[in-house]
Amino acid sequence: MRSIIDAVNAPDELFLDRRTGYMVAVKKNDQALVAVYNVVDDELEIITAFRTSKPGKLIRSRLEKGCWVRVR
Repeated sequence: MRSIIDAVNAPDELFLDRRTGYMVAVKKNDQALVAVYNVVDDELEIITAFRTSKPGKLIRSRLEKGCWVRVR
């Protein structure tokens, strides 16, 4: 759980999912951690989190399809 909070607080890359309005934080280590979250009334709501060995492929795909917008 701590690594999910770390990913949200200090992501290497941050995106907005245009379809859901959720934020997508990506923290790159040995395997990248992707945390999808929402902030409701100043509280963090984790929607899902998963690890991927191919973060570049995931990010490229979502950006090319227009699903995600880079926030930073």
